[in-house]
Amino acid sequence: VSRLLWDLLGDVCQPFYLGVLGLDHSTGTRKAIKHVNKLLLSECCYWEQRCLSPWASLFIWAVLQNRSDMAVYFWERAGESVLSALIGCKILRELSKLESETETKLAMKDLAQRFENLAHDVFGECYQNSESRSFTLLIRKSPGWGGVTCLQMATAADARLFFSHDGIQSLLSQIWWGDMDRST
Repeated sequence: VSRLLWDLLGDVCQPFYLGVLGLDHSTGTRKAIKHVNKLLLSECCYWEQRCLSPWASLFIWAVLQNRSDMAVYFWERAGESVLSALIGCKILRELSKLESETETKLAMKDLAQRFENLAHDVFGECYQNSESRSFTLLIRKSPGWGGVTCLQMATAADARLFFSHDGIQSLLSQIWWGDMDRST
């Protein structure tokens, strides 16, 4: 799963699940499979470790399986709603490029758009409640999602609707202009 997520999400965020299994990204596929099989068949501390974010893991599973209702259900519980929705959007857009069956490809694209809409709407609510806190939401590195920010994931997901939000445009203008006087 970790390697698949790395392939889909690229280097936008740190690899998932590797630390728990004692692997790193440079480990070859054969060596990783052999290590994981050995680890899972033996008595080890891996079995005693609790999943730090079970809802996020279930969300990833549902997205990878293209199960829309379950994905939305788990997304609602996963936390970090804006970022989670953008990650779901990115994964589904990448999977749809690999899918050969037209109906499945369209379902993936529709679900990806649904997640982009959810990210846009949730951010809109945050922006209405507190402009400054919504800006922090966009640039905060998420420890639960491998250190990625909402802006990084929105860029990777090509989330144009998300970027069209007035709040995001405002933050990008502030970043672009910095301390420069607007009249120059």
